[in-house]
Amino acid sequence: AAIAKGEEATPFSVLWNFITLAGGGPILGILMGVVGTIWLQRVLRDSVLGITLTFIMCYLAFFIAEFLDLHLSGILAIVSLGLFMSAFGKTTVDPEGEHAMHAVWSWVQYSCETIIFLLTGCLIGLFILNRPQGTITSHDWSDMLIFYVIMLVARMIMIVTFMPFLMKSGYGLTWRESLVVCYGGLRGALGLALALIVGVDEGFSVRMRELVLFHMAGMATITLLLNGSTCQYLVRGLGIVQESEVRDRLKKNFMAELLVESGKKFESIKSNKYLSLCDWQKARKLIGIDDMLQEIQKSQAAEQHHSHGIGTGLLSYQKFKDEDIYAEARYRLLRIMKGLVWEKYEESQLTGPAARLLAEAIEMSLDDNRKPIAIWELLYSIFTGNKLMNLYFKAKDWFIIGRFAKKYIADHLSFLYQVVTTFVIIAEEVIEHQGDVPLSKEHIKVVIEELEKNKNDASNYVISVQDQFSDTIKNIQMRRAAYNVLFFQRQQLDRALKEGQIEDKEYNDLRREIDRRIVALDAVLSFQEWSVPTLNDFVMQFPIFSSLRREEIDQLKGQAQIRVLQNGNSLYSKGNKIEGLYVITKGIVRQYLDLEKNSTKHGLGSILTFGNVINDGHVALSNCVAAGEVQAQFIPASTIEDVMRRNVEFESVCYKNCLHQFIKFMPQSAGELATLDEQTCLNFVNKSRLVKLERGIKFQLVSGGYLFKGDIKKADNTLRLNKPGYIPPSQDDYVCENYTIYLAFDTEIRQFLTGKKASDVRKSIARGSIARGSISGGEPVAKRSRMSIHDEVEHEKVVKKEFDQMYPAHEEKPIRDERQPEKQPVREERELENIIHEEKHEDETQP
Repeated sequence: AAIAKGEEATPFSVLWNFITLAGGGPILGILMGVVGTIWLQRVLRDSVLGITLTFIMCYLAFFIAEFLDLHLSGILAIVSLGLFMSAFGKTTVDPEGEHAMHAVWSWVQYSCETIIFLLTGCLIGLFILNRPQGTITSHDWSDMLIFYVIMLVARMIMIVTFMPFLMKSGYGLTWRESLVVCYGGLRGALGLALALIVGVDEGFSVRMRELVLFHMAGMATITLLLNGSTCQYLVRGLGIVQESEVRDRLKKNFMAELLVESGKKFESIKSNKYLSLCDWQKARKLIGIDDMLQEIQKSQAAEQHHSHGIGTGLLSYQKFKDEDIYAEARYRLLRIMKGLVWEKYEESQLTGPAARLLAEAIEMSLDDNRKPIAIWELLYSIFTGNKLMNLYFKAKDWFIIGRFAKKYIADHLSFLYQVVTTFVIIAEEVIEHQGDVPLSKEHIKVVIEELEKNKNDASNYVISVQDQFSDTIKNIQMRRAAYNVLFFQRQQLDRALKEGQIEDKEYNDLRREIDRRIVALDAVLSFQEWSVPTLNDFVMQFPIFSSLRREEIDQLKGQAQIRVLQNGNSLYSKGNKIEGLYVITKGIVRQYLDLEKNSTKHGLGSILTFGNVINDGHVALSNCVAAGEVQAQFIPASTIEDVMRRNVEFESVCYKNCLHQFIKFMPQSAGELATLDEQTCLNFVNKSRLVKLERGIKFQLVSGGYLFKGDIKKADNTLRLNKPGYIPPSQDDYVCENYTIYLAFDTEIRQFLTGKKASDVRKSIARGSIARGSISGGEPVAKRSRMSIHDEVEHEKVVKKEFDQMYPAHEEKPIRDERQPEKQPVREERELENIIHEEKHEDETQP
């Protein structure tokens, strides 16, 4: 630039100007991006402020680069800022304002690009080509074509130079893809903006300014018209993007299903009295049913011609290769998983960096969907490749520096724990809904097995991390639990505002407090040294022990014994009698049924197991061995049974928690329960009743149940059960042949699974809709059913009763004394009852 302006320039000054322009601008953009992301993290529920901050970041970066005599490139600063925000800024924007920000910036991008092209066209057309004293000659037109070829060659030289690095980083780069990168790079708004800066700089000669604008506009025109229109043929010719025949077949099948449903809808509306004058033939043409039908029929005819009558059914896939179907199955499952990642992020279940890493790992597996799913291998390589962790562990006890080292370790463990546990959760959701993928079960099963292997490896890794950093993981789980409840409170608050139950002022006050608590959760996380927990730590924290009284807790603590086991030592063996249960306080154990290769790991806090204590004769349901040095608290079975006899609520919880163990280790008698995972099983039996009956008593199980002990039969002798197993629902009477214990379900398993699936669909629809208003597109109408004073008082009583039950005034639950007289209502309650009585009297006297 200095030489073009006629100024003196030395090689050092030229090099320095290049470094400041090409390097200083991007560095400034990255710094502004860091400041902007930190700022945006503090903006909650204010999309206007968030959008304003992004504009400030852009204008401030350009102003600093161009107008503070730093001699930096404002355009490159803006580009690097945009790239930084695209990579790291997305997850710092409040999800509630993300859509508004995206809409505003999409419009700004379109407007700015349009203005740049318009200004360039005006300058070239009015002031360069049509100006009599213009400097553009016929040689410049031929030079434009030469420059176009030079540009392509220069691109290829740069790509070939960095090819070794590009092949080994990110997604990798093949020679076919390098050709597309070279040929498909278009010149547009960015190049024209740089040319316009030169065009208005009077420090350059007129000839220089006109040549820069002319050649830049020419490159943009040629690449847009030539490269842009022909790049698709290059991509197809190189075979980079191949259209999946399986996907096309699935599309045809969906079209057929859509036609069937459309035909039913078409026939059903013919009876509408307000459509009696409709011309149904013309309506059929407008809908396009015949066109879609012809397309499907042509596809079927072509398929019959090529397959010679083999596998010509609508849902037949015999003509496709297994590899193609596997690739399509992986593609669909991984796309679902990627969507679930961002769903969990919007629910505050993981941070922005964790969501980015997990989404990137899934994206890389999507990019190579012809290979088995290997998401966990990539995540594990990233976790184990962090060489700084060893240095931070050494420095955690140093003066001053140790504080920062502990903070980094805690943040890294939180990041790791979020990624791995979220991956396990979304993998379980995908596995549970595998039947929704429209492919053959045989092919889906193979891909699901790949995903299950990844999930199991990740689960085992989580157990290992929990064993090594139990106290830190405890803080992480505590913060995550708080996030869950606070997010639920936010959802309830939004629903109440939408239904008109609260006013805007009340909503803002409550929402501000919830947001404050969410922000304050960041201070909860800290690294703590590991210490062996006591039995009291588990008894006081685990929900299964929450119903125990103080004397019962003391009884368990008094009978507990510390046992240390070495690698390979057996805790219990299948079919052998076990004298109690183990609470793991250190180390990892493996539990398996027949083959140790199919074992599951259990670490810190695992209780092994109530199922063994409940089973007849205390016979172990499975095998369990120590995987390394293990320390555990052993509680005798007789003590557990004694506490269960004295505490009915605790006994019921124990039976409900061990149901999945019986299902897992006795699948042949589990019936329809065999498909339930552990969490779904707990949700299903949450409201079930534990029943104990003596011999000869008749009972009914309309919703089904599960037999733990005893023998039962139907009164008509059509069914007899004499071992633990699923009891099918029936209107007929069952008869106990001896002492019997069973769980009575409140809902049939089929109804539960159907309702769960419908609930998942409703949640998916709710997540997919950005704003739900009236059909006419107006604002949603707030609806509130007005309660009478009587209803309000009754509702308040119910809420107060539930509140008192959930949050008692004292920590220890008082033992109710049946001899103590019932507490009389206070004065306020009597006044409320008088109001209710008066209102009822007024209602009865009104006509």
